[in-house]
Amino acid sequence: MLAGYDYTNMESFAGNIVAAPDVQILRIINRKGVVVVERTNKNLGQDGQSMSFKAPIVFGVEPIGSVEMLVSTNGLETAIRESFQGIAWWIGSVILFLSVLIYAAVSLVILTPIARIRNMMQEIVANPDSELQIMGITGNDELADLTNIFNRMQTSLYVHQQKLKARVQISDENLTKANQELTLRSRELEQMVALSQQLATTDSLTGLKNRRFLDENLGSIFAQAKRYADPLCLVLVDVDHFKNINDEYGHSSGDVVLKLLGNLIRWSTRDSDISARMGGDEFAFVLPRTSVTQGRVFAESLLEKTRNHVFAIPGEKIIKVTLSIGIAELSDDVLTVEMLYGAADKALYESKYRGRNQVTGIHKNEFL
Repeated sequence: MLAGYDYTNMESFAGNIVAAPDVQILRIINRKGVVVVERTNKNLGQDGQSMSFKAPIVFGVEPIGSVEMLVSTNGLETAIRESFQGIAWWIGSVILFLSVLIYAAVSLVILTPIARIRNMMQEIVANPDSELQIMGITGNDELADLTNIFNRMQTSLYVHQQKLKARVQISDENLTKANQELTLRSRELEQMVALSQQLATTDSLTGLKNRRFLDENLGSIFAQAKRYADPLCLVLVDVDHFKNINDEYGHSSGDVVLKLLGNLIRWSTRDSDISARMGGDEFAFVLPRTSVTQGRVFAESLLEKTRNHVFAIPGEKIIKVTLSIGIAELSDDVLTVEMLYGAADKALYESKYRGRNQVTGIHKNEFL
């Protein structure tokens, strides 16, 4: 027994203590180690964590027993957990608030100037020909240095761009001038080529084609007529006694006669015909799709026009001009251009042999 204590009071004391929220068991033990009083809190289970406390019971200075108390830590853990969750929520709220505050400060101090630089760079890329734009500089930090560098870079780029535009404009102007000069030179060259071709194929005195042109084209006309069995006539003409005209009236008068005769020939031929001065007082005509009979009609008409034409030469003198004409028609026995020339030349000399001032045709080696 515990001296000086009433058993009933001990039980009441133990009951009051066990009634506390977290006390699971209370034991009072005497000095002999015998449990005198033991009370259990029936409202608390035995599961979960718990802590054991033991303290001596002293009467005066002499220990007379001890008290053991088993206290559940579930409530404490719950309180600590709730306190920790509250602290964690508070810390999270503080962190979130600080994050928003920092983001707003960073946006205002850092992101906004960088966004301005980015937007201006995008505008420069989208409109490279726009006027120079300089960003305002505030502060004296790294962003101010970056803005300053950007302004200097943009200014340098703008200056180089203006220089490049000036060079391009000068180059365009020079290129335009060069193209104009090239076009002018090209036209002059075309005119020179055309004139050269004309001079190379045209008789300068009469304006008719020359022998070179006739020889270059007669071959293809001859081959085509052979292939398609088309009629073809070659007409050779000599001015009768032309040497006497030169001797009596002078070579300048002879040139006048040839020139007037060239005009007469030009008026008498078709666009499809080739009329050429072969040299001196000799002329030739290529008449495609023309038989010897039709060619003779042409030659007789030309001869008649020449007889009736007034050839006025310097000194108010008028002379009479006649022609000797030979006509050859393409036939089976004419195999080459040279043979056609030979036949026409033979007919021409026949006209001269018969007394000149007349037309002679030949077909299959027979005079007509």
